[in-house]
Amino acid sequence: MNELDAELQTWGHPYQLWIELSRQDAGMDAVFVHSNNPNDDNFPHTVLSLSNSVGPLPDYLESIDDLKNYQIHSYERKDYDAFDDDIPEEVIDQVLVIQRLDCRFPL
Repeated sequence: MNELDAELQTWGHPYQLWIELSRQDAGMDAVFVHSNNPNDDNFPHTVLSLSNSVGPLPDYLESIDDLKNYQIHSYERKDYDAFDDDIPEEVIDQVLVIQRLDCRFPL
């Protein structure tokens, strides 16, 4: 994310940059870059259900030396088990949202 942020700073346009890490499904982990869209008024992007309550962090995050330079929030993502043939079971995932503390446009 830091390398991407350094490159985006030379772009000359406002942007938001964040990471989302799923506690349930690593396939949902992603780095997001959001910028102004001429077809919609949705910049900056906000996540209304963002919470400061993240619980214990995974070991791989705790081991980051400069973790104090980031803000970590979370939100719950609700989905349904697609492989359940009878009654789909609701699955609730806590997604960690990571942004640099010095970002210009926080979520």
